[in-house]
Amino acid sequence: MKKLINIVSAALLTLILGGCANQFEQAVKLAPIAMSPKLLMSVKNITVSDSRAQQAMAMVNSSEFMEVANISKLVSPWLKNTLKTGSNGRNNLNFDITTATSYIKQYAMSFESEAVLEWTVTLESANRTWKKSYQTGINQDGPMKFSQEDVTKNMNLMLSTLLERTLQDEEFQKALSR
Repeated sequence: MKKLINIVSAALLTLILGGCANQFEQAVKLAPIAMSPKLLMSVKNITVSDSRAQQAMAMVNSSEFMEVANISKLVSPWLKNTLKTGSNGRNNLNFDITTATSYIKQYAMSFESEAVLEWTVTLESANRTWKKSYQTGINQDGPMKFSQEDVTKNMNLMLSTLLERTLQDEEFQKALSR
């Protein structure tokens, strides 16, 4: 009986992970909500970098899915359309993405997930460097399976939220004006 339970458990786990693999095979596309362009007069250049240790955007039952070698290529066009620079700006602005992963516990008929996005913002000029990290997350659970669309939707929402938090941060605003 115990052997039968182990076989059934192994088969169920294989079925769950096999089903997950099919859900996460599409090319990753990010399209955060378009925001009204924000002019940062003191910034002459905006860059986005990727220093994530974990390149998988989805960890399902400890297995990696949706690997993106350089997420900055997906985020940079959106940021550069949202943040406009001044031709006489004195600062370089960098967004270094340090974490961008959804951790998903997939069960047979339900899931639990926690998505985390973190970046470090650096403002550099000839005289100084200012740096601060920002983080946001989304916890979610529900019936059935968590999909690649869910991961992407949460990432897009978190990108918009994180940018808004950064722009509204008093410390960031002070650093821009120095």
